[in-house]
Amino acid sequence: MRTLVVGSYPPPAQRDAYRTLETVHRLGARGDAVDVLSSPGSASELEGAIVGPRGAWSVLRRGRAYDAVYVQVEPNMPLRTVHGRRARVARLVDCLAWGIALRLVRDATLVVPDPNVVHRALGGRTGRFLWSGADRVFVASEYGRRRLIEEGGVPDARIELAGPVPGVERHDDGDWSGLTDAAAVMAEVHRRASADRRAARRGGLETGV
Repeated sequence: MRTLVVGSYPPPAQRDAYRTLETVHRLGARGDAVDVLSSPGSASELEGAIVGPRGAWSVLRRGRAYDAVYVQVEPNMPLRTVHGRRARVARLVDCLAWGIALRLVRDATLVVPDPNVVHRALGGRTGRFLWSGADRVFVASEYGRRRLIEEGGVPDARIELAGPVPGVERHDDGDWSGLTDAAAVMAEVHRRASADRRAARRGGLETGV
């Protein structure tokens, strides 16, 4: 399966970039061929807008060539951080643009490690249009699941709890902190994905799968 992941990406390997790496690592472990779309200057395979309506158009244009699209939800993406009089209009435009883009790509997933970072809260009519555009929403905790159900209006059946890859110890942020070179980052991603696949095969042999 060809999968596009959209989000912050090293260098530097900061929190949001690390979370994108986690998604890449998870998808690589299950055998997906993964490309990353991130802002210019990163080590991603594809560069372009990933925020606001320009980001939605970029993802729609590129994402329709993939079997699945995963969009990371961060403090400053995919919704713009706008304050003052323009904030409400900006949120309306962003939610509509991304809601449409998610509906027009195949197998769209929103990855929400922390619902508290969503600019101007989860709910409201425009917020619900955004969340309902995704086929699936990955969350990191039961707290995130409850908030998306209660405030975002996401059906429980569309929410998945994204725990660590089975059989593989979860890596902490420090493991990536020294990786600022694109080749080093991707080499480490592929190394971990290969280790996960080997662990999954061992698990399958032990259980008779």
